Amino acid sequence: MPHTESVTREAPKGHPWRTTITADQPLDAAPSPEQLLHQQSVLTDFGRRALVETSLDRILSDAARLCAEGTQVPYTKILELLPDGKELVVRAGHGWQPGVVGRVRAPADETNPCGKVLLEERPLVDIHVQDNPIYHLPSIYREYGIRSTVNVLIMTDRGAFGVLEVDTDEERAFTIADVNFLTAFANTLGDAVVRCRREATAERQRLLLQRVRQRMRDDAAVVDATTLAAHLDRLLALEPDGTTALGDHLALICRSIAEIERTDAHHITMECDVQTVTLAADRVLTLGATVEALLSAAVRRTVGVGSGGTIAMRLRRVGNQQAEVAVDSPAGFDPEGLADIRRLVELARGTLKADGGPRVSVTVTL
Repeated sequence: MPHTESVTREAPKGHPWRTTITADQPLDAAPSPEQLLHQQSVLTDFGRRALVETSLDRILSDAARLCAEGTQVPYTKILELLPDGKELVVRAGHGWQPGVVGRVRAPADETNPCGKVLLEERPLVDIHVQDNPIYHLPSIYREYGIRSTVNVLIMTDRGAFGVLEVDTDEERAFTIADVNFLTAFANTLGDAVVRCRREATAERQRLLLQRVRQRMRDDAAVVDATTLAAHLDRLLALEPDGTTALGDHLALICRSIAEIERTDAHHITMECDVQTVTLAADRVLTLGATVEALLSAAVRRTVGVGSGGTIAMRLRRVGNQQAEVAVDSPAGFDPEGLADIRRLVELARGTLKADGGPRVSVTVTL
């Protein structure tokens, strides 16, 4: 019979959590003092780093590596729940070959241990994960020969961020200490996510305000105040929570830029071609500010050289997991003017490609 052991404790902020371990052989319930001291040291080390690190990606990568060290497993992954609540994507990991982090997904349901933990909101140990008849596991479990796993939930002030999972290709009866270590790690991760989100929001607002002030300095004397105010309202209108259509937001910005910059008078045609892409609203807001900056830079450079022509903004899906926003300018872009744009792209968790030619593109993982 499966061996099940439950522990109920009071979590920070009064939220109870329950550790339920299910396995088909007895658990190793007697960790060595050396193991406990090592795990405490690893957790303390991570807590210090998480307090000062500003990049959530680096925090998650450090967490994946340190969880592998603390539990002595070859593989770990941190999965983030996507905005639609239907899937989790591997956001960080340790031990995997390229192509896993940022790409591998799992349904947020009971067909895999990550989804099951998300639904049940309690840690889970599977000693023979591939033998569970209920599971329909992602292919990496088979490809890496994963046999035993532990999954714990990462919670934030907005609800579940995702799941922390450790994996091994050997049958292993994890200890209660392992589960407690990972649960404490997930709690620390949740706090770090909250802090990074707040700091990213503050940085995003600073950059957006900087864009607004620059726009007002550059345009106040030549642009109708009503037109400028409407554009700024569009740029800042989105609420940071929830999801929204990226293409609709970018199309509005494209039309606003054409009005503000009076592109017709300079023989410049603005083209906007977007596909349907839905993202978290805070990322849409940041990408909108990025595109606003790119289009403005393209128009002004084109006006400066007096060439006229077509400035095109295109939004395309790249497979099922990525989207690309590209802006083409007949006069190219000034590389020195891309510093603030790079920071906005980083906040949107995107990748900027600018090689000095007529196109600048931003790729984001959905």
